[in-house]
Amino acid sequence: MPVFIWGNGACSADGTSARNYLQQIASYGFLVISQGTPGGGGSTTADRMREAVTWAAGGAGGLFNVNTAKIMVAGYSCGGTEAYEFINDARISSIGISNSGLLGNYDSARNIKKPIIFMLGGTGDIAYQNVSPHCLQLIETLT
Repeated sequence: MPVFIWGNGACSADGTSARNYLQQIASYGFLVISQGTPGGGGSTTADRMREAVTWAAGGAGGLFNVNTAKIMVAGYSCGGTEAYEFINDARISSIGISNSGLLGNYDSARNIKKPIIFMLGGTGDIAYQNVSPHCLQLIETLT
């Protein structure tokens, strides 16, 4: 089964903050991993996401029949910036960025060699200006 590793908004360590969204993805046959613990406090980092990637890429401890060639990292807001850390990680097959910005990392973004999806909340989204014009430039560069 493919693996979907999620980073929460505000880098929150509440692993259930996006429960409904992640349950929907799991219902399509993905092993979904969310950073943090149910109702947890504190914050996460890309290093925590990397631990999940390493676990999944290593076969998920034999607990699940994972497809190690299909590991996606994704995140919302701060979780999206954590997912950017995997642009050059060969273990990652795709990246998902929800309402999150490139934060000036445009040169690195041009080096993306894997599928990436940007989901933006529109002009009222605080991250819109960090992504919108730059995503269009990036897409033009890649096509």
